[in-house]
Order: sequence, then C-alpha cells, then structure tokens
Amino acid sequence: MSTSTTTSNRLRGVHVTWHGNVAEWHVKESGSATVLHRSASKPPAIAYGRSYAKSIKGELLIHNMDGTIAERESYGNDPYPPRG
Repeated sequence: MSTSTTTSNRLRGVHVTWHGNVAEWHVKESGSATVLHRSASKPPAIAYGRSYAKSIKGELLIHNMDGTIAERESYGNDPYPPRG
C-alpha cells in the first residue's frame, strides 16, 4: 500500500487553538499555516471550526489554552465507529 493511499483515507483535521501572543483563538486546518478564522473568545471559534469540519467531512479538534486536546468531533467516514 502506498503512503498517498493511507494519507487520503484519514480525516482532515480542523484545530481550534489559543494563541496567547495575540490573545486570539485561531481555527486552522492540519498542516496549513493559514488561519481560517480568528476570535477573541472560544465559542465563536468552535462554531466556525465545527461548521468548516462538517463541510469538509473532517475532524474538529478543540484545544485548551495549554495546547492539550479537550474534545474531538468527527464528521466524516470514521474508520472505527463505536459498536452499538
């Protein structure tokens, strides 16, 4: 199996992170330096990130101010769905 096939099967990540140097919450896609959205408070950044993650069928990763991941929400084809 080639690396490109493995990579394309992964969900694209959308990160909501705190940037203390500018006192803003940023929304970015994994591997990109482009800031998709900036907000002074966390809830609007999460709302934008959630909407964007749904539109690309990706995964939203919401970080705490210290950088740790607080929540993950998947909106795409989850390769490991929970058993029900």
